[in-house]
Amino acid sequence: MNLLTNSFSKYLLLSMSVLLLLSSLATSTFANSDPDKTLDGCEGVVHLAITLDDNAEEISWTLVNTEKYVKVADGEYFTIEDNFETIETSVCLTKGCYELTIYDSWGDGICNKEVDDIITLMDQNGDVILNSTGNFGDYITVQFCTEQDGVIATPDNTKS
Repeated sequence: MNLLTNSFSKYLLLSMSVLLLLSSLATSTFANSDPDKTLDGCEGVVHLAITLDDNAEEISWTLVNTEKYVKVADGEYFTIEDNFETIETSVCLTKGCYELTIYDSWGDGICNKEVDDIITLMDQNGDVILNSTGNFGDYITVQFCTEQDGVIATPDNTKS
């Protein structure tokens, strides 16, 4: 495969991932419905919920396919209007391994004393991949893999 074809393939994959993410944001399946009905064709689905503190503008996140080194989804810095909101999204995944990293630009994590579970990442079966109180400093990272049957395998690979 030549360089131009390879670059175009990565661009097309990234563009499709962005469209899928936007679609999943519009029809969030995190808490309200069966993910199989709205995200057909996925080999795995992850549901992310982040409850922000009073400095929402410091928080961002990325989800990367670690085998292809391609960003699958991300959440740019939120705004002051998002303070204390719970942001939820679902992402359709193909078979492979992934890394979710949540960043805090100030370096103090997400400090919301009203909520115990600040960050929750679950698979399509409701199994928890990451559950964090938000005490992570600059960032927290978790690695996981989707398998052929869509189940998320969770290596004990959380860093902060």
